[in-house]
Amino acid sequence: LYAWCEELKFQYKDLLLESTIDFSLINQLVSDSTGDKNNISGFCAFGFLLRYVNDSNFYSVLISDGGYFRMDVMFNGNQIPLIGWTLIPVSQNSDKNIINLKIIANSTNFCIIINDKTCCNIEDDTIQSEGYVAFAGQNWQMHEKVCAKLKYLKIDRRDIFIDSSYRQWSHIDEITPEQNLAN
Repeated sequence: LYAWCEELKFQYKDLLLESTIDFSLINQLVSDSTGDKNNISGFCAFGFLLRYVNDSNFYSVLISDGGYFRMDVMFNGNQIPLIGWTLIPVSQNSDKNIINLKIIANSTNFCIIINDKTCCNIEDDTIQSEGYVAFAGQNWQMHEKVCAKLKYLKIDRRDIFIDSSYRQWSHIDEITPEQNLAN
C-alpha cells in the first residue's frame, strides 16, 4: 500500500522542506519478533512526494523504519530509482525513532539531510515543473497497520533561503563518493 495526502493550497518547484517524523508508534504496532528478518529496509516507510503533478509524475523521498532512505522519481507512471535504500548515517545525539528530515530542491539539484547530516546530493531534471507536496506512507503488507506521526513541517519557497541552505548543506567534500550522485 502506498498512500499520500497532498497539500493543495500551494505548488512548489524549488523549496526547503524541514520536518520531524516520529516512528515510535510502529514499535507499538509491530513487535521485533514478527516479519521477515532478511528485509533490511523495515516494515514500512514514510516521507514526502515533491513536485507532485499527478499520480504518475512526482519525486519521492522515503525513510524506512529500518533506518534507510531512498529517492525515486515517478515519470509517466514508471518508477525510476535515483538512490536505492541507503543506510542513514548514525547520529549520536538522536533518538532512532525521531527523524529530522530536510529536503532542498534547488532547480535540478536535490539535497537530502537527515538528523543534521547531509546524506546525498542528486541532480535530476526529469520533472522541472511546479507541483504539490504530499506526506506519504508505504506499507509492504507484512502488517495490517503501521503508523508514524508528522510532528513538524515547514516549507520555505523563498529563493534566498533555498540558495543559502543548499550552499550550507551540499558540501561535496564532506560527502562520500557513494553519497554524491550529482556527478
